[in-house]
Amino acid sequence: MTGDGDGRSLILDELGDRLDRFRLVTGGDEAERDAILAELDVRGPREAEMLEELANPRILAHPERFADAHRLVMSAMEVLARHGHRSPARGRLGPLVVVWPLVRWLIELVARYISYSYLGTLIDATRHLYGRRETQAPNASAERAMLRLARVEAERLAPGFKGNPIGVPTVLLGGAVVPIVASLVRLAGGISPTDRTVLVVGGAIAFLVTGLASWVVLRGAAMAHRRIQLATREAVGALWETVGACGRPPRDDAQTFAYVAIALTVVGWIVVPAAVGIGLALS
Repeated sequence: MTGDGDGRSLILDELGDRLDRFRLVTGGDEAERDAILAELDVRGPREAEMLEELANPRILAHPERFADAHRLVMSAMEVLARHGHRSPARGRLGPLVVVWPLVRWLIELVARYISYSYLGTLIDATRHLYGRRETQAPNASAERAMLRLARVEAERLAPGFKGNPIGVPTVLLGGAVVPIVASLVRLAGGISPTDRTVLVVGGAIAFLVTGLASWVVLRGAAMAHRRIQLATREAVGALWETVGACGRPPRDDAQTFAYVAIALTVVGWIVVPAAVGIGLALS
């Protein structure tokens, strides 16, 4: 054990010795391993996993394959950006076939949002991971040079993967939505809530709109998730494996959108009919 100029041991040296001892007994003597865990006040498997990562001296688990894995992920992200939201399968539409161009655009809008949100999250997670490992690598080491180059490349690509996720200018979208909402509010203000015909027709329209919205969101989320998995799951898994001890890769938001679709279905099938029923009973 080394120390400072006064011969006193440093905390850094003591911690280094403990981590070295833990590294030596990992996978070996359970009693000695447990003693070191108790000495470091480690409680539970998650904290033991944290200590194992602290004791891991490797900057990259497989440095000889890191460059290949990095290039594969960059290629997968490019492919996903180009194809992740385009040309949804038409399937059986029934009466909706007459409005398929509009429905297709809406599905692509949902899928584009999920795909580009995931790409933005992934490129951020990747460049931050590279940066953290770069600072841990010894100066002038091969690992540091590889990580610096990969980080610079990821940072250069980040703006392209973090643009407008829906592909529609915000000003244009706001300019279209605000007048429509204002017109609907004015129209609703001139309608009597006790008019039975209005209640029935309005309920039917709300039922159809929420049903269509739920179906569109679910289709867009499913398509985006499937293509994200197809393009990036194995590539990103391979990169995280070559880096090593870096947790799990980021996930997409398709599940959240599926919950939104379920909520819309509940509104359309339960809330809207109940509200119409109550309105008819009070009218």
